Amino acid sequence: MIHPNEAGSDGVRIQAWSVTEDFVQVIDTLQYEKLGEGPCITCMRSGRPAVSGSLGSDSRWPHFGGSVARMGVRSVLARPPIIDDRVIGAINCYAHERDAFTEHAVALGSQLAGPAAVSVYNSQLLATTRQRTTQLQQALHSRAVIDQAIGIIRSRTGGTPQEAFDRLTRISQREHTKLAEVAEQLVDEAVRRARARQ
Repeated sequence: MIHPNEAGSDGVRIQAWSVTEDFVQVIDTLQYEKLGEGPCITCMRSGRPAVSGSLGSDSRWPHFGGSVARMGVRSVLARPPIIDDRVIGAINCYAHERDAFTEHAVALGSQLAGPAAVSVYNSQLLATTRQRTTQLQQALHSRAVIDQAIGIIRSRTGGTPQEAFDRLTRISQREHTKLAEVAEQLVDEAVRRARARQ
């Protein structure tokens, strides 16, 4: 199972989610990282299945076809899982025999691509949601610590919130340290001093 990530010259970096055999990983690396051509790339760009029963002589992928044919791979079926008219990946099947994937195999691939698309989409959505949740939790924690540091600076200087924030920012820039880290150091220092006075 393959899915696109943001990156690369065309805005997409293709990455394998899972492979069933070691030789498939070699084929994927060849296709995505070394040659930039192959049935999966064609399938994902066109949104249609890419089928070949003779990769070594397939003119669509002259470099890829010859390379995998020398590895003993003769046939491929690449099928795009699609959700809301958006290609969200590709399911690639390789075979050592010529003409291994018939019209029936393409139709069967279509039946499998639908549920695969939903599974991939849901797992991408879950991963994105978890990442955003973590980022929001970190931002909330950072904001709270920064607010505490501003309060400490204000209590020491009698300045306004903006003056305290500006002072914190200057320290951050001077020390080449993130604002939240400077704030945390300041708060930790204030807590240590308060405990020492008890």
